[in-house]
Order: sequence, then structure tokens, then C-alpha cells
Amino acid sequence: MIPEFNTFAGNKILQWLLMNPDSRFHINELARELGISPSTVLRYANVFQEAGIVTIEKTGTAHQIILKNEKPVVKELKKCAILLLLNEYGIEEIAGDRRELTEDISDEITGRNEINVVSENRVAENDESTYAVAGHEGSLNVMSVALYGSAASGTFSDASDLDILVIGEADHVDKDTILAIQKKIGRPIQLTVIPWYRFERKKKEGDPFVQSVLENHILLFGAEL
Repeated sequence: MIPEFNTFAGNKILQWLLMNPDSRFHINELARELGISPSTVLRYANVFQEAGIVTIEKTGTAHQIILKNEKPVVKELKKCAILLLLNEYGIEEIAGDRRELTEDISDEITGRNEINVVSENRVAENDESTYAVAGHEGSLNVMSVALYGSAASGTFSDASDLDILVIGEADHVDKDTILAIQKKIGRPIQLTVIPWYRFERKKKEGDPFVQSVLENHILLFGAEL
């Protein structure tokens, strides 16, 4: 979230609920986790219940907060929570300096540390390797970065990965930044890197993966997919 937002107890509670959508939180448990008084948590839980985004189940003297994941407004709030965190933690920095490509592209499939990186990076001799985007003609190392899958639709669960697609060259993606974002968000990132010309070819061929991304994605920055 935007750091200043976390000075507000209600926003802090809502963010926690949105980022842990399957969990059932007891008032006292959530209060200890967030360093907020139980009475404050209960007050905002009642506000969220009136807004229709949570339910509160009472068992004896205990209150349990449950997020209404099936509600369209909750799905949109979950998407916003993810996008705000990605923005705060510097998702645009994964593109490095985006200089013009001056070296051969490796066809190595790279997986580093705990990031799952899927890369398709071989350029045939006759493949076109330049393109124009946003008034810039030349070869950019990272053309587009998009969020797809359950995070883009707001249907992610506690166990879901964050699926991020990079249209560009794997050698010019800052994987240290991805690792840092993954650690801060607290969930695995599945990073898929596809060169732009191959992505365009797959679009024309009706590739199932590419079609699924086109139907459900959020462009984080760069050219439209």
C-alpha cells in the first residue's frame, strides 16, 4: 500500500484481510498481528461488514472475520491491494535502464534463487528484432510488463502465486528486484519472459497461454499487449 495509508488503522486491517483472503481471523489474533487494539479491529470489522465485504461470525465471546471473496467489490479491492504493493515496492525497476539491445540474446532458461523464471529467448537469424513503441524506434530490452492470472482477476487465494509476464529479454530483467518484491509481498512470483517477436507470433497462432493472458491481464507498464 501507499506507506502513509498504513497510518490509518482501518486501511491496515483491510490490507491484511485482502492479502490473506482465505484466512479466518479472530479479533484478538488480528489485533496482535497488526499491533492494534482489539476494540479498533472490531470497530472496523463492523464497518466492513456493513459495507458487505466481510462477515463476522460469533462463537461464544469470540468474533471471527471472514472476507467475502465472491463479491465483485472484494475482487476489485484485492486487485487494488496487489497493484498498490507492486507500485510501492518498485515493479518498474525490474526493467533496468531499458537501453537499446547491443548484444546477442541468450536462449538460456533461467531460474534464480526462489523465483520461477520461464524464458523463451532465442532469436533466429532472420527474425525481426526491432520495433516502434511510444514514439521510440529501436530495440528495447523490456517492452511490456503485465500482471495476469488470479491476481489480475482478483480471485487469488492465500496459496496463489503472483503471475507476471515480461515481453522482452530475460538478460535485462532485474531479478534481484523481483526477489525483493517477492519477499516484501510474502508470496511467490511466477515470472514469465517472452521476447516481443515471439509473443506476437504466438498471438497470431492463437497460443492458449497467450490468449489467456490477453483475456485477463493488467498492464503494469509499457506497450499494450
